[in-house]
Amino acid sequence: MSITAGKGKRLTAYHSIFDGIAHIYQDDKKSGKVWQFRMWIKDERKHYRKSLRTTNYDEAYNKGLDLALELSSDQRVGKQIFGITLGEFVDLYLEYREKDVGTEDTDITKDRWRAIGCSLKYIIRILGKNTKISSIDVVALYEYRQLRNQIRHASLGGIRNEQAIFNHMWKWGFRNKLTNFEKLEFRKISGEIGKRNTFTDEEYDKLVRYMRSYCSKKQCPDDEERLERLLVRDFVLISSNT
Repeated sequence: MSITAGKGKRLTAYHSIFDGIAHIYQDDKKSGKVWQFRMWIKDERKHYRKSLRTTNYDEAYNKGLDLALELSSDQRVGKQIFGITLGEFVDLYLEYREKDVGTEDTDITKDRWRAIGCSLKYIIRILGKNTKISSIDVVALYEYRQLRNQIRHASLGGIRNEQAIFNHMWKWGFRNKLTNFEKLEFRKISGEIGKRNTFTDEEYDKLVRYMRSYCSKKQCPDDEERLERLLVRDFVLISSNT
């Protein structure tokens, strides 16, 4: 294959791939004779750049061709090439959940919201806040129990609850096209058969919604009986949080 001479002061050589969709080039001022790759990602309006780590033209061309095919395939299935970082993802999710605090349909307490934030600190510590969401694999936290206990020991119920929070976040991200898959996979924990001693977020939210309906004037028009129900509601909610 022939090499096209570069134009201008910086590029010394280049070659187009897929009729100009991508190309490889040499830039003596930045990388010497090492071949570089560049491709325009239309949906995200950015150039994807990567060093091909070789000075051999044929090897660089084949690497560039494989990379262009991979990126084109990812774009066809809607995968984000650049995307956001894990830290940004967590911040967006917490902002979304904060809007549920005190709302009628998805009521969570401020303390529950803070607890969610504390749980999400562990996924950041394990995977890194600057890690791109698009680069996280479905089994990245498969051994979460071991990874979590290396940081700080947690009960079985606590680990299960944290895993549920992670997957609730991932499902939200998938609905909003921030993640490439719907949920993370975790290794089954031995001895997990039986009732947990803590509520998941979904269970707690269902409990709050039910207690609200249980004490409503529609369900209980009698004032005296409704007062009794309100006392029961307070007892149940206080117990569920303590």
